[in-house]
Amino acid sequence: TFHPAPMASRAPIWLVVLWVLATNIVHSVLISCIRGFSSGDGIHHHTINRNPLEQNMPLPQGISRVLGKLQRSRISEVFALASFPPTWPYTDAHFQRHDSSPDSEFYRIPRLVQHIDDNAIAAIRSHYEAVLPPKADVLDLCSSWISHFPNPRIWQSGKCIGLGMNADELQQNVRLSDFVVQDLNENPHLPFGTATFDVVTCVVSIDYLSKPLTVLKEIGCVLKPGGLLLVSQSNRCFPSKVVSMWLNTNDAEHCWIIGSYIHYSGAFDPPTVQDLTIGDGDPVFMISAVRRNDIGGKSSLRWQ
Repeated sequence: TFHPAPMASRAPIWLVVLWVLATNIVHSVLISCIRGFSSGDGIHHHTINRNPLEQNMPLPQGISRVLGKLQRSRISEVFALASFPPTWPYTDAHFQRHDSSPDSEFYRIPRLVQHIDDNAIAAIRSHYEAVLPPKADVLDLCSSWISHFPNPRIWQSGKCIGLGMNADELQQNVRLSDFVVQDLNENPHLPFGTATFDVVTCVVSIDYLSKPLTVLKEIGCVLKPGGLLLVSQSNRCFPSKVVSMWLNTNDAEHCWIIGSYIHYSGAFDPPTVQDLTIGDGDPVFMISAVRRNDIGGKSSLRWQ
């Protein structure tokens, strides 16, 4: 005798909604994992770990108490809210890294990937369009296969030199007129003459420098008086290669750290910071400073 199968009972609407949400979440996670594995870039969104037992070093002089919970809308006030101590506040421990192997090994394989999302790139490019002088001679520090300069139909540089870690990446960068391969953590001295450039840019890379004060003094040397330094930063990084204090600090504190490097170099007018973030994209902050007119070059900076 044929017995028809009983009709399935209809699931409650709340269960259907829960199932759809769970499916979407799992799908998003899988796609993210696939993209991460396929790109092989190893970049992670930075998260804060304030565990005092970790090697990550907190900022000195109670700076974290001031900036640790600063609202995003007040990021431009970072340098006013937390002044810089009279002397260089860091120790060698602040610049230790989880992976202390040579950077030349880490960056040996080219990574032709975007290190920040499209919104963050668009924000940096738009800011460059607004502030870069026409025909400026530019040094793109910690450069790679792509620079975020405006479309050539809108802005053209004079000479544009990239200094980075991987020759294959730098050869792919169509905006560079020339490039230099150099590990700034091994040799922080820039191979350029005094007052060579109008602008120095550094995109989401200053957190990897273990000798930032020397590098900033060098930037002060190679910039012309009145020249412009533009340092952009996000919360994306290779966690094993950033300096230890970076992993224990937030976006406001990162901006303060960068500003402190600029301040203690003695080469620049007081730095400023702007939040350029677009929508829900990767956060991006621009720390800018103008090279002082009242100091010399090599004799007053390089050999301090």
